[in-house]
Amino acid sequence: MELAVVIIVVILFTSYVHTVKKYKRQLNKLIIQQQQTRDDIDKLGMFVILDNEDKIVQASSQFCEATKYNVTELIGTELKNLVHPDDYKKQTTIAYELRFLTKSDDYKYFECRNFNSINGKVITAIDVTDRTLTENALRTSIEINESLLNSLETKVAAFDKSGKILAINTIFKESIDKEATDLDNICMHNPIVTENVDKVLSNQLNEVQFECQIDEKWYHVKIAACYMGGTIYYKDITKTAELDENLKSNELAYKQLMDRIPCALFATNTFGITYCNTEAQKLLKISDDTKILGDAFIDYIKFDTRREFVAKYFNKNVGAVSSTQVMVDMLGNEINVEISRSKTIIEGKVADIYLVRDLSDQYKAQLYREAIAQKDMELDESRLKTEFFVNVSHDFRTPINVISSAAQLMALREIQQEYESGAVDKYVDIIKHNCTRLLRLVNNIIDMTKIESGFYNLNKMKYNIVNVVEEITLSIIPYVESKAIELVFDTDIEECIVDVDIDSIERVVMNLLSNAVKFTPVGGKIEVEIYQQFPNVVISVSDTGMGIANDKLTVIFERFKQAENVLNNKEEGSGIGLSLVKSLIEMQDGTVDVESVIGQGSNFKITLPALSANLGLEDLVYEGDNREKVNMEFSDIYLPS
Repeated sequence: MELAVVIIVVILFTSYVHTVKKYKRQLNKLIIQQQQTRDDIDKLGMFVILDNEDKIVQASSQFCEATKYNVTELIGTELKNLVHPDDYKKQTTIAYELRFLTKSDDYKYFECRNFNSINGKVITAIDVTDRTLTENALRTSIEINESLLNSLETKVAAFDKSGKILAINTIFKESIDKEATDLDNICMHNPIVTENVDKVLSNQLNEVQFECQIDEKWYHVKIAACYMGGTIYYKDITKTAELDENLKSNELAYKQLMDRIPCALFATNTFGITYCNTEAQKLLKISDDTKILGDAFIDYIKFDTRREFVAKYFNKNVGAVSSTQVMVDMLGNEINVEISRSKTIIEGKVADIYLVRDLSDQYKAQLYREAIAQKDMELDESRLKTEFFVNVSHDFRTPINVISSAAQLMALREIQQEYESGAVDKYVDIIKHNCTRLLRLVNNIIDMTKIESGFYNLNKMKYNIVNVVEEITLSIIPYVESKAIELVFDTDIEECIVDVDIDSIERVVMNLLSNAVKFTPVGGKIEVEIYQQFPNVVISVSDTGMGIANDKLTVIFERFKQAENVLNNKEEGSGIGLSLVKSLIEMQDGTVDVESVIGQGSNFKITLPALSANLGLEDLVYEGDNREKVNMEFSDIYLPS
C-alpha cells in the first residue's frame, strides 16, 4: 500500500516537473517571439499603434526616443493627451502634420499617415521638427521683409533678364501704368533710367546710381544686377533737392553778405582756413581765397608774437576773445589789426570765426595825433620857457631899475645935503632890498637846476617841527601887520620830531607864508596849524586871499607856471617858488596838497613823516636867526618906512 502511494507520488511529481518544463519552454518561445516581433516592429520605423479608443497599445523605439518616453509610459495613454489640441482633428488618410508633446514639455513636429485595422489603427511618423521650424522662420522673415518693403517710401522692384517684374512693393505698384510694359513701368518712362537698366541687363554695368527728375520730382535711382536679373530703387529726394537749391541760393546770399562786411573774415577748423571774404583777401594782398585755404591762420601772425597769440586764442575759453595783434601779408608787410574770435559749429565740426579789423589807419592817425601832441608839448614848453624868461627878465629889470634910479639920485650934487642929514639912507635900503630880491631869484633858479640834475644835497637832522614852524611864523609879524592881516598860529601837539633838512623846511614854510601875505588883501586872515595825522604830521597854511581856480591847482606846482600869467597880474613872480616847494618836500618823503575856492582863499598842507617823541630834545631846539631869510623870502613885499 505504501509502495503504491510512493509510486503514485513519484508519478505525479514527474508529471509536474514535465509540465513545468513544458511551460518554461513555451514561455521562452513566447518571449523570443515577442522580442522578434519587437525587433520586426522597430524595423518598420517610427509609429504608434492605437486601439479603437485611440489609446496607444504599442510604439516603436524610434518614436519613444524622439518623444523621450518609455514604451510603458506611452501604452494606455490617449492620443489626444499627447497631440496639440489644434492638430488632433487634422488626422486624415493622407499625410498631415501633428505636434506631439514630448516628455520635456515641448512639441515636436511629425509628418504622419494613418492605416486603419480591425482593432484600431497604426500612425506612421517622420520627425520634421527642424524642417518645420526653418520653414516657419523663413516664412516670418519673408513676411517681415515684405512688410518692410511695403512700408518704405522708396520704390523698389525686382525684374528678370527680360524686364518682367518679379516683385514690387506697394508704393511702386500704385504708380504702375497697366497699359504699359513691365520695363517701361520699371523705368517710369524715363529714357535715362531705361538706358541704365539696359546696361545692367547687358552686363555693361554691375551697379549704377544717379539722380534725375521724373514728373517734376527728383529721385535718387539705384540699379543693381542680380542672378535673376536686377533690382531698382527710387528714393524721392525732391525736398532735399529743393533744400540744396535753397542752401546754394542762401550760401550765395551769405557769401555776398560776408563780402560786404567792412572787416576781414576768416573761418578755420582743425584743417586750417576754410573760408575768407573779399576784405580778407585785400588785407593779405591775395588774388583769390585758394591761395590760403588749408593754411593755418597763425601762419599769418607775426612770428615773434605767435606765442602771445596762442596763449590768448588757443586756451580753454570758448567765449569771445578780442585783442590787438600784428599780422603779415603775402608781401611780408606788417599790419596792425584787432582780432575778435568766436566759436561755432559748421557741418558738425567746431570752427573758429576770426573777425579782423585793420587798424593801420587808426595807428597812422594815432601817430599823427601823437606827433601833433609832441609838437604842442614842444611849443608849450617853448612858450613856458619864453614866459619864464619874460618873468625872470621882469623880476630882474624891476629891482635893477630901482637900484639904478637910487644910484643916480645918490650921484646928484643936489643930494649932498641929504648925505649930511642922513636922509640918503632910504636909498641905501632900497638898493639893499632889491639886491635881496635879485639874490632870492638867482638862488631859486640855481637850486631848481640842482634838484633837476640831482646835485642838490640835503643835511637832515631831527627837529621839533612845532617849534620850527612857530618861530618862522612869529618872524613874519612885521609883514602881516603892514597889511593889517590877522595871523593865527595853532597846534594840537606840543612837540613832534621830524628828520628834515632845516634850511629847505625854512624856505618851504616861508614861501607859503610869503604867498599867503602877498595874495591876502588888507584886513584878511592867515592861519598856521600843526596837527598829528598818524604816522605823519601836517603843517597847514590857509589864507582868505583871492583863491585859485580848480583847473590850476595842479599847474601851480609845475616849473615856470603860475595860476595867472604874470604879465596880466599885479603880483610879480617867476613861477618857480611852489615848484621848488614841491621838490624839496618830496625829497624828504613828504607831500604837498592844496585846496582852494575862488574869492575865499587857499589852504596848503605839507605832510611829513613823524618820528617817535621819546627822543632827547637837547639837540633839537630850533634857535635859527630868520631875519635875513625872512627878508629874502619876503623881498617882493615892501614894508612901509
